[in-house]
Amino acid sequence: MFRVCTTTRARKLINAAAMFQDKVFDKISTFQNETRIFAADLYYHSNCMRRYTKRYEKHVEVVLSNLELEDGIATDDDVTSAFNMIR
Repeated sequence: MFRVCTTTRARKLINAAAMFQDKVFDKISTFQNETRIFAADLYYHSNCMRRYTKRYEKHVEVVLSNLELEDGIATDDDVTSAFNMIR
């Protein structure tokens, strides 16, 4: 088991849970920011967190790509920049 101890990991967990609205969201919805995640002293299985965040990243990548294709809303640089922010 590993502890959620980085701001990046905590933010990604919060964002993924908010997007999926699943049982993870139900469990952490009261922890609205990274500080509260740290205070809750959350632990996770490495593979479970990796799969969860990968699923989130893939979903975001598809959404950004669709926006780019839809109306030229986002440029390649915008998509790359936004995707790198979630990593």
